[in-house]
Amino acid sequence: MKISSDDRAATITDPRAASTGDAIVRSEENPPAMDNGQDRRRSTRRSLMLQCKLHHCSSSRFIGATTSNVSDGGALICVQRDKPIAAGDRVEVAIDWDKSPLVQQQAMLPAHVVRVTPIDHHLQAVAVAYDQPAALAVAA
Repeated sequence: MKISSDDRAATITDPRAASTGDAIVRSEENPPAMDNGQDRRRSTRRSLMLQCKLHHCSSSRFIGATTSNVSDGGALICVQRDKPIAAGDRVEVAIDWDKSPLVQQQAMLPAHVVRVTPIDHHLQAVAVAYDQPAALAVAA
């Protein structure tokens, strides 16, 4: 399914496929340029479906989700639409790189929500930018 927000486009893959334990990786070496010819992406994005967890700082809630793509600078995450998340919200992100049942506190990456785009009646795409660039835990 393809979603579009303003002049940006993001590919969203069905997050239910992540439940099989098979991660899907696709590298976008040449990300799309903005209409003004400038590409705002600083890091290569990789399509990668893994379970993750968001800690929504203002509500102190933990929200289960699935990544759609990741980079050193942020991630696009599929979240149920009944979870109230808005652009500008502070979050902490933990991605289940090694399929561990527990996430250590030091694995949580501080971030902010850049945009939220509805996918369908049940899911929304939440784009987050990490406060500090993080090295990806997977080899592409």
